[in-house]
Amino acid sequence: MNKNSDSDSVFVKQIVSPSSNKVIKLKEVKYLTTLSTASIYRQIKNNSFPKQIKLGERSSAWFYEEIIQWLEEKRIKRDGVSQ
Repeated sequence: MNKNSDSDSVFVKQIVSPSSNKVIKLKEVKYLTTLSTASIYRQIKNNSFPKQIKLGERSSAWFYEEIIQWLEEKRIKRDGVSQ
């Protein structure tokens, strides 16, 4: 296995364990959604993506559960059913 695959699997394990108040940074949001930074901020501006929270003057994060819920809403819209 190459180095990238190992680091990717560690990265996934770090962000997949759900918690109602776990926060994730932009890198993880991009990884989960496959959206670009510009697309994320554009959708936030249009109120169609969860807004980030400010952790500090130059630090923002998103609630993991809100991102997962957003993805689930996309799946439901596509399939028309909830699991």
